[in-house]
Amino acid sequence: MNRKGKVFWYNTIFWIFVVMVVIAGYMLINSTITKNHIKELKDELNKTNISINPDTGVPIISIPVNTTNTTNINNISKPKPVPTPVPKPVSNVTYKYILYPNPKYTTGDILTREKNVICRAGYSAQVRDVPASVRKQVFANYEIPFPQPLRSTELDHMISLELGGSNDISNLWIEPSDSIVGKGRGFESKDKIENYLHEQVCSGKMTIDEAQTVIRTKWYDIYLQQYG
Repeated sequence: MNRKGKVFWYNTIFWIFVVMVVIAGYMLINSTITKNHIKELKDELNKTNISINPDTGVPIISIPVNTTNTTNINNISKPKPVPTPVPKPVSNVTYKYILYPNPKYTTGDILTREKNVICRAGYSAQVRDVPASVRKQVFANYEIPFPQPLRSTELDHMISLELGGSNDISNLWIEPSDSIVGKGRGFESKDKIENYLHEQVCSGKMTIDEAQTVIRTKWYDIYLQQYG
């Protein structure tokens, strides 16, 4: 090979080397820029809670959980149980007159002796009228504090309205409940006899005078006969 041929190949090899160096440098610079860009991109993604799945390349969004305001279920106040209402106890009262009233204050008083009057529907409700002042006076007469717990006592008509009795104070007394003085001895039991005698009068099996006498003097005897 002559001198010119050698120079040609030397020049060719040199420029090939230069081109390769330039290409390698470009690739190195481009790789550095790409790595820096990827790093910056990752930093930005971290700030926005977004990451890239390395296998699929799909963005993954992470939702932050605020643990500072998380309510502990054990700290939630449970509803307080509603207390069961306790019946108001009956006051400590001594009932001196149970089956029949005190004759000093209550002798019985009659409003009517007409059978057709007392047998009229709704009659008792129409004539029932005891003023509060009279009611309080009756409690005072029987030395019982006013008022008493509901259904513990009854302002009773000695001769009931349905048998022709009146609202006069001489026909009123304080009668205790069966729950206090025993079954068959309180106002609930006397009410049963009043209803029984009313039916007897209205059916013609007893006169109104007889019924008024019975309820005033021996209602308890009739109760024992009817209910034992």
